[in-house]
Amino acid sequence: MKKLTYPILLLVLVFACSSDSDSASPNNNDDGGNEIELPVVTTQNPSIDFLEIRFNGTIVSEGDGIFTRGFCWAENTNPTIADSFQDASGSGLGPYFTDVGIFGVFEPGETYNVRAYAGANANGEMVYGNNISFTMPEKYVVNLDIVRNIEATRAEIMAEVESLDPATSSVVEKGFVYHTSSNVGINNGIVVDNSSTDLGEFQEALENLAIAQDYYLIAYAYDGIEYFYSDVVPFSTMGAVGASGGYVFFDKGEMTDGWRYLEAAPEDLVYSGSTQIKWGCTGTNIALTSRDLGTGLENTNRIVQGCAAANCAARLCDNYVVNNVDDWFLPSLDEMIYLDSSLSSLIVLGNSIDQVHWTSTQYTSSQARNYNSYLSFAPGFGVSKSNDCFVRPVRRF
Repeated sequence: MKKLTYPILLLVLVFACSSDSDSASPNNNDDGGNEIELPVVTTQNPSIDFLEIRFNGTIVSEGDGIFTRGFCWAENTNPTIADSFQDASGSGLGPYFTDVGIFGVFEPGETYNVRAYAGANANGEMVYGNNISFTMPEKYVVNLDIVRNIEATRAEIMAEVESLDPATSSVVEKGFVYHTSSNVGINNGIVVDNSSTDLGEFQEALENLAIAQDYYLIAYAYDGIEYFYSDVVPFSTMGAVGASGGYVFFDKGEMTDGWRYLEAAPEDLVYSGSTQIKWGCTGTNIALTSRDLGTGLENTNRIVQGCAAANCAARLCDNYVVNNVDDWFLPSLDEMIYLDSSLSSLIVLGNSIDQVHWTSTQYTSSQARNYNSYLSFAPGFGVSKSNDCFVRPVRRF
């Protein structure tokens, strides 16, 4: 009898091991022992605005069918529908989403976790996707634009304050802070308050900056309890020596239309031993010359094409070479204004009413605009093209 005991026990053990292996299969069995194919779902990064958050997921496989889909979230990782959840509409394979209102549901600045889910038709089991963490924006969001129209001692700055609460229309205080250190904050830097406390865009001009200095800038908003900051934006004031040996006097803040900076030649142009040069081509209309910043090169090209005079101011600038730099042009009126404004402490364009510079901005067929640094309150007179004036070439890069 004892000899029969061991084979029986062995059969029982083999059967028991076989049952454990089946239950560990990624697919479940129904009550009849048939294999069930569960759906497969993945979670993608959510997108957040100031009113709602959009949860994103994808049904990779429906398995034996699904009866619901949606998203669950919580501060703990791997949330389930026992935590907060919301079903999503849609059917079939592919991406799906649902929008959830922020107010009363999510706290500003807090980190949450989300998982996509799908309910399996075959056995009612809830299948979950991967866990994704996300952080809600702060109560106020402050965005700082690039620094624009930078001169040697001046720059223009713009920022925007937005609130997560659409019923909120203002803050207690807002403004900018700048410093020569990247560790810039409300208690470490020069504060420039903005006169308005309304939400939205606001701007200021920074004055009396140091020449050729690196700065770090932030925008801020204060709600009476805490400060909210933008990212730090670095910028540098003008006045550094450029490739030609002259001063770089203007930075528009970004590269557009093929250029960002303007550089003045080291000295006024000299032709035949004289700094007194004619605009040229009196009586010849040069169409479409502009006074605007950034148009001097195009003005110069039009003058060179329309005026045959060998010694006209624009052609002399076009032919000018200094320190192996040869991409010069006659500046427009606004470019001369910026040049003088930016470099007034570094160069002297004129110290009497008679010392004026030509611009590439035509006034009439017989007159062009010159720039009088001495009369900076009224620049840009139209004078005869046959007059003799100084010429300071400019380049952009």
